[in-house]
Amino acid sequence: MSKRSTAWFFEDPMDLEHKNYKLLANVEYAEKCLNKGKIHEAMDFIEDHLVCFYRFQTDQEIRGMNDTEIIGIDPIMMDLIYKKGKKDNGEDIKILSDIAERGILEFEALHSLFRIKWRAIEDAIQLSYVGERPGILSNGYIFLLCESDNWVRQYKFKNPKNIREWKNFKLDFIEEIKYNKEEVIDILEVLRNKYEDYIFLVGGLLKPFDSIHAIDHVFQCKVYYKLQKDYLF
Repeated sequence: MSKRSTAWFFEDPMDLEHKNYKLLANVEYAEKCLNKGKIHEAMDFIEDHLVCFYRFQTDQEIRGMNDTEIIGIDPIMMDLIYKKGKKDNGEDIKILSDIAERGILEFEALHSLFRIKWRAIEDAIQLSYVGERPGILSNGYIFLLCESDNWVRQYKFKNPKNIREWKNFKLDFIEEIKYNKEEVIDILEVLRNKYEDYIFLVGGLLKPFDSIHAIDHVFQCKVYYKLQKDYLF
């Protein structure tokens, strides 16, 4: 989990009103990220919190079965302190239990909203190769066209054969131009003559969205998984 985002859960003061305030402030921050189209940041932030809350609940269940009691809280390591045969610090743990339970409800709702926003963009993107798909995975160029918003965005990428997670796959943005199919065809012709062994992809965005950052992030994921499926790396 990210210490930056979830450290507040274990830090003093162990006061229910204070913890509720911190929880709501973090929920509000996640909502703002989603509304601004900061999909990547929102995703990490929401998942960090859910992992934190679920881990806390699971730790309590496991320690209960092992007859090991919670005797304190380590705000530096963001963890609970246990000792066999000792009684727990009941009030502090009750506060954290209440906050974890409420936090799961709040952040699960945010996670559902995140999935809706993600899926809306993903479903609006159509992706295909230019000409025949090259037989060998390599570097490549990609164009994303949105006629309704009057733009074309050009990207390039390096051979992703050693990349095991889509978040580490980089689409390097080159430029944005006004929507013009003929100009895209001309650029593609020049690039394909120059880089015969490269992969060339064209994507179509069927409708506009508020945040280009969100579009880029979802597009990055979709391109990675298409390449992984087609080239089995």
